[in-house]
Amino acid sequence: MLRYEDVMCSGKHFVVQQGKTFQFSNPVAKLLWQVLPDRKQKAEANWSTR
Repeated sequence: MLRYEDVMCSGKHFVVQQGKTFQFSNPVAKLLWQVLPDRKQKAEANWSTR
């Protein structure tokens, strides 16, 4: 659902925060990212374990 990239994204569902681009597969995922608290911290934790 969520891809974390430091490059330009080709899709239209993305958010740029502090120089990092968070790309989403659909607009609902993007909306939930912006509405629900602690989504960024959870995504960072998931990506650091991979």
